[in-house]
Amino acid sequence: MNIIILTVSLFTIVLAGFFLVDIFIPKSNILERISLGFLVGTNIFTILLLLLNWKFSVVYNLPNSLVIIAGFLILSSLLNLVIRKMNKIKEWNLRLNINFMKLTLLEKIIVGILLILVSSVVISNFYWPVKDWDALAVYDFKAISFSATGYMDDAIGRGYFTAYPMFGTLMHTFIYLTGVSSPMFFYSILYISMLGAFYFLLRKISGKTQSLVGVLILASNPLIFDHASMAYQNLPYTIYFALGIIYVSLGLGNKNRSYLLLGGLVFALSNWVRLEFFLFFYLVIGLHIIRTVITKKYNKKMIIPIIFSCVFVYLVRYLWQGFIADKFNTDSVNIGKSMWVYIQTFLQIPSVDQISILLNYVLKGFGVTFSLLPIPYLLYLPYLAYNHRAIFMDKLETLLLPLLGMIYVIVGSYTFSLLYAGWVDILESFYRLIMVFIPIYIYTILSIMTHLGINKNNIGIHNHE
Repeated sequence: MNIIILTVSLFTIVLAGFFLVDIFIPKSNILERISLGFLVGTNIFTILLLLLNWKFSVVYNLPNSLVIIAGFLILSSLLNLVIRKMNKIKEWNLRLNINFMKLTLLEKIIVGILLILVSSVVISNFYWPVKDWDALAVYDFKAISFSATGYMDDAIGRGYFTAYPMFGTLMHTFIYLTGVSSPMFFYSILYISMLGAFYFLLRKISGKTQSLVGVLILASNPLIFDHASMAYQNLPYTIYFALGIIYVSLGLGNKNRSYLLLGGLVFALSNWVRLEFFLFFYLVIGLHIIRTVITKKYNKKMIIPIIFSCVFVYLVRYLWQGFIADKFNTDSVNIGKSMWVYIQTFLQIPSVDQISILLNYVLKGFGVTFSLLPIPYLLYLPYLAYNHRAIFMDKLETLLLPLLGMIYVIVGSYTFSLLYAGWVDILESFYRLIMVFIPIYIYTILSIMTHLGINKNNIGIHNHE
């Protein structure tokens, strides 16, 4: 009975998320919308759980949770119907447009390997409970407390609470409320949703075979694969961060407002998982503004979606700041003040030893996390910029994402090294931190190959296979 309740609940949450995603991309493949629907639906559901408990003292229990899910579905479906009526969209695209028999032998082999990887993750998560230290101490403990007491006060009183937002904790809480003993299956679905959404993103800029190869590289990356069987929040953060940034860059590069708004929403939800790279979104928007000024290709229709996307990102972060300020009777984080502290720290003159240790630290982290991915990127990018300047400038937001990420990470690591004396002892945390850029590297490399004519067959922004 517990499994049935949980299954029906998750299906309803995914359906609610599907209706929201469908507002932005109603013509996309249904599997793309389902994958994103799971990500958007579960994230917004946990936000509702926090808001209603915090502001209205709605107790964490199963009946209340089911009512929230029903209300979420009703509101999202009504919003979808209103937007569809405004845009005069009558038909629902529910076709899969996938035929396994039409795959080449190589494509079938890749799909077979992917199925093996996914199956191993599913089996591992079915067998093992939450077992990793931080997952137990930071996320799962709070979920057990929330589900047992119905409120957050007991867990808050025990400390170690403010470092990360509540996405993982509240999903664990709901799963425990249904009577299911382990939330690990949730991370299997996250892994599958990531691969599905990423495949359809790659299909917008690449051929079928190349897209499957890209998905295989992502699925088999040691860090990504390992974290699919952990209840850490690094994989969820990677999914929301990378998919959001890619949709944003795709929207900006192709003047597609729907992709931009969807990307803004997905990236905003990454701030409900972790907070480390929230400024990266604004750097991408800044890069777009610079490109627009240089090329003098202005598009007034993109202004409002850009503003709305920035508002999405700000609101989710503001929610967490407001919650912390209220629960701990402190002022919410002053971003301007925090940034000034970081700038002052960054401007300190480092010693030669500091620079040497930092470079070794960062290069080792890049090597372990990205493997050989930076090599083709750094080889292809200058060639494209020199020989295909028009294309380079037109797709600047996408093509410079990994480079922008490298600079962001190096600057952030340097500043952190000055603020925290024990930074050299947490190299594994650094690996987990920068894994958010793995999907971005893969996407950008395939995009460059397409623009160079290496990867040109059977692609297109409106191709939804």
